[in-house]
Amino acid sequence: MAGRGSQRGGSKRGPSEDGHGAAASAPSSGARFRASERTPRRSWWNSELDASVKEEDKFVVCSYNVLSPHLLRASQYLYAKRNQSSLPWDVRGPKIVDLLTRCQADVMMLQEVEADAFKDLFVARLEPAGYSGHHEPRKGKSDGCAVFWKKSKFTAEKIRRVELSSDGGPVLTWGNVGVVVVLRETAASARRICVGNTHLVFNEKRGEIKLAQASILAHAVAEVIAEVGGTVRTVPAVIGGDFNSTPTSKILEFMIEGRLRYDMLDRRLMSGQLEVGGKGTSPGKGYVVGRTFAPMDELPPSVRAAVETVPVAAERQRGKKKGGREPEVWNEHYVSHPLRLLSPFDDRGVTSYQDRFADMVDYILYSEDQLTPTAVLPLISYQQLVAEGGMPSPHEPSDHQLVAVRLAFRKEPSAL
Repeated sequence: MAGRGSQRGGSKRGPSEDGHGAAASAPSSGARFRASERTPRRSWWNSELDASVKEEDKFVVCSYNVLSPHLLRASQYLYAKRNQSSLPWDVRGPKIVDLLTRCQADVMMLQEVEADAFKDLFVARLEPAGYSGHHEPRKGKSDGCAVFWKKSKFTAEKIRRVELSSDGGPVLTWGNVGVVVVLRETAASARRICVGNTHLVFNEKRGEIKLAQASILAHAVAEVIAEVGGTVRTVPAVIGGDFNSTPTSKILEFMIEGRLRYDMLDRRLMSGQLEVGGKGTSPGKGYVVGRTFAPMDELPPSVRAAVETVPVAAERQRGKKKGGREPEVWNEHYVSHPLRLLSPFDDRGVTSYQDRFADMVDYILYSEDQLTPTAVLPLISYQQLVAEGGMPSPHEPSDHQLVAVRLAFRKEPSAL
């Protein structure tokens, strides 16, 4: 199994950098996969493990930000250089559903789904293909997150809407939402998974808000698992969506490591969307996260309970005139979650490409003790996306790529 820390790496994309490597083919249960520009379009890359796992022990999960037509119209400046005939929703929508149906995922996590598109397009097309779905709009907005599952594979045992904002609070006001669904296999084994889908706030300078939202979602997944009589060690979690954070960010570090020291971090740099020394990142004390990353009364009890203050004692040198040493005590501040998550993807891919940004921000994270990846759908290379005129394009109907992984239930904890 690859180490937890090894799941991160990579860097900002540059215009001449491809950011991809050859596919990994290690036979271990921790085999990792990389996007490849050698794939003509997109076809599954399997690990050697895949052939040895029974089909009934595997399931496919995808995540896709479909680019809400309302948000596209509100951010036209991001798509000024695109093929304008590729932008209307009546052109993009059917292509998006075609892409989803070709993927044949057992679980689909979608973001930026408009309420009317959920009913008139996604349900209308996916239900006849054998799917059931659920949609939750953002607070005060029509777009939100949707989860679909293949009825022949899973039934929904519990569904919860997760508010990532507070009622009347001055800080957590963005209205982002998450959807948590417990799915049970229709097969006799009746194994369960807990799916968490979200779209974290975009604002690249508010990393502390993303951290709060990610914390709320992770703890909500653990709570829902407990509500159906399971534990995070018996019911695996699959968390996905658009995190608006890069693979080397503090947000992904928190999700994968399960704990993050957040005090003294510059909130503008926590998501990795802005580079150190870049525009708007000059040093400023007002941007440093202090003892709390969000007002405690705006966080749910489970997150408040996971915030930890650790006193640290050390010695420091006194001034030359006084001589000797004296003790110094300060506090370090941490937040944690109980899930043990990994990502199956190479960290150097590009999942979102706009005129002002290109990097990986879309993820599928899985419980490492109960699940293992056996195949991934490789990403289109950055160079190819550039050659095609960016995203959306006649080839890619959103400004995000669909990400997908085939997961397998482990036969026993940490061993397949």
